[in-house]
Amino acid sequence: MTYIFHSHTSTELNTAQGSVLHLKGRNVEENQFVKMGAYHTLDLTIDQKFTITKSEWDSVAVMLVEQAADPTQQADLAAVIMHEGLAYVCLITSTTTIVRAKIEMNIPRKRPGLPTAQHDKGVTRFFDQIMQALERHIRFDIVKCIILASPGFVREQFLEYMLQTATKQEKRVFLENKGKFVLVHSCPATSMP
Repeated sequence: MTYIFHSHTSTELNTAQGSVLHLKGRNVEENQFVKMGAYHTLDLTIDQKFTITKSEWDSVAVMLVEQAADPTQQADLAAVIMHEGLAYVCLITSTTTIVRAKIEMNIPRKRPGLPTAQHDKGVTRFFDQIMQALERHIRFDIVKCIILASPGFVREQFLEYMLQTATKQEKRVFLENKGKFVLVHSCPATSMP
């Protein structure tokens, strides 16, 4: 279906309906679906493919489309919401929060009187996965702050592990940006979507 907007009258983001973008305007070219001059609404949802055509693209329009297509270009805030065995790596822009990675691992429980080696190995694997997700999904040159949020002490344990591992493995990106990490108490990560 083709819509040609002559005058774009309004834009509305409806998060109650699962992040639907409503575009309202007037059609300037008649087609089999919409008469010329008719007002209509176009609904776009996340991950719905669509094509935008324009006779001339200036540098500002191109930049806006590129930013919209790649949230890492404009997200200057990131967050890792976690508790033991579950973490979400998110990018936060001025208009939306995007979950870039979900890390879910079964970590053996600590048992009284038993060695904690299995539990410690599970936590190490979990923290390694979070570090890999941060490297893959966060643009440290753009992000100004990375929130580490958890109930209990998981955030402190992760930050300590991350800095020790970064020192041992010479992962400079974490060491050079350690001042960007902020620790925050939060509800368990299970309350995330």
